[in-house]
Amino acid sequence: MSEADIPIANRNWPPTDSEIAAERNPTRKAVMIAMRGLLTGDPAPKAINRGKRSVVALANEAGVGRTRLVRGALSDLGDWMDRAVAKQDEIVTPQEAEWNKKLQTLRERALDAERKYAEARDKRRDLEAVVQALAEQLQMSIRDRARLQGKLDRMARRTTNPAPLHGAQ
Repeated sequence: MSEADIPIANRNWPPTDSEIAAERNPTRKAVMIAMRGLLTGDPAPKAINRGKRSVVALANEAGVGRTRLVRGALSDLGDWMDRAVAKQDEIVTPQEAEWNKKLQTLRERALDAERKYAEARDKRRDLEAVVQALAEQLQMSIRDRARLQGKLDRMARRTTNPAPLHGAQ
């Protein structure tokens, strides 16, 4: 029994080149190519999918609506994707289970680091805005002080050189 003889409802591997070539519907063909890309990494999936292997990622990758892959005419391909992901995610040995735990821990740490980095970047941006506002206030204070100092200097000169009174001899 060849791969093509197994009904789609029972397949749990990425589509092969022959299966993709045999597909006549261009939309289904695009979905199958996207499925293979997501499951094998070749060609590399779009950056928006960030390594996700789901029906939503498949819809993004293939450029079709998620609803068509869940409830619509392409739902058999969505089910195929789910089965293939589940099959790939099966843990076979205790070592794979340990690696999977470590991978999950590293994934969580990476997401946490990305979140902390984003928070730090936002704080830095806020602090830069505060520093800019303080610098502007300092410049205004320097100008105001210089203006007031000029007034004080003019007033001091007037009081040291009083104008003579008219008629006083």
